[in-house]
Parts: sequence; C-alpha cells; structure tokens
Amino acid sequence: MSSTNPVGSEVIYQMPAVGVTKTTTTQSLVSGNAAGNPAFQMPALASIWAPDRMAGKGLWFLAGGTYDATAVTNAMVLSYDPTQGTIGTTIAATGACTVVSSTTASWSMNVLLTCTQAGNNTSNWMSSGAIEYGPSNNAATAALSRFAMGGAQAAGVPTALALATNATIGYIELWSTWGTAPTAFVCSQFMILGLN
Repeated sequence: MSSTNPVGSEVIYQMPAVGVTKTTTTQSLVSGNAAGNPAFQMPALASIWAPDRMAGKGLWFLAGGTYDATAVTNAMVLSYDPTQGTIGTTIAATGACTVVSSTTASWSMNVLLTCTQAGNNTSNWMSSGAIEYGPSNNAATAALSRFAMGGAQAAGVPTALALATNATIGYIELWSTWGTAPTAFVCSQFMILGLN
C-alpha cells in the first residue's frame, strides 16, 4: 500500500489453507501454523505507511469458520506473537462466551486496529470488534450470538496498544480456548487488510 494513495484498502495477508480442526479445551492456535499454511509475520508498519502519515490508518482483521458444539464457552484471542505458535501480546480478545449450540454452525470475527499516534520507534493503536456464532446453511436456525472483542481498558477508557513502527511486530495469530471440548472448531478464513 502506497503512503500516497489517498483512499483504499489492500490485502496484506490471506491464510492460504484451512486451519487445523480443534477438539480440545487447551488454549491453542487455530490460524495457520504449518508448513503448507504458515503463520503470518507482520512486516514493519513503516513499510506499509510512512510514520508521519500513519496516524489515522488502520488494520482490519477478518476471520471465520465452522464449529460443531453444544452451548459451551469459547474465548478468542487475536495476538501478535514474537515467536510463532507461542501466544504473546493481545490485540483484541473476548471473555469466555457461550456459543449457540449447533452441529452446523459458523463463526465470524471482525476487528479494527486504528493508529492514534505514531513515532519513528513506537506507534499507539486502539482495537475494537466483534465475533458471532450461530447455525448456518440450515433452515431450522437458532438465534445468532454476538460478542464484543477488544483491547485493554481501565474503567471504560481504552488503553493504547504500543507497536513497533520500524521493526516487525511478530506473527499475527488467532487463539481459541473452549470450556468444554467441541466436536470440531475450524478457522477456514483469516485475512488482514491495510486501511489507508
């Protein structure tokens, strides 16, 4: 994405294959982390936007997939990890959210990360978004459940996420923790767009 492009978005990353099928309660990686589906290492933010033009720019994280589970809890974390496959710093997360019971369900995540201040070494970012769970491709659908997904805050005031401006921030990965093991939980799509 050019720092002189006045408006638009550009796909920075699209997961090339379906993630692993999760069937455990252990916090585990559901986005790509295998030879044919590697984790995505985010380039330096300054290689996407010039630091003096970074404030007001954004990253948009989209993910989705399917699941088969009863009405049990799942907690999702979008993080940047210095080492792939090892959870690091939270970009946005949910608490333990009770999913809609279904054997033919889908889920969808949408998170915005917006730069509020940029320097040559560090930039500050705010995150907010949501995740939805519910039956799909099924005429007898139950209600959809929607939960907020965001970053740190104190007494309702958001806490800025400090990211390196001129160095890689590591691997962008998506993690899931179930209260009771699902029959299956799969991340089939994971995309990152740069918003100019």
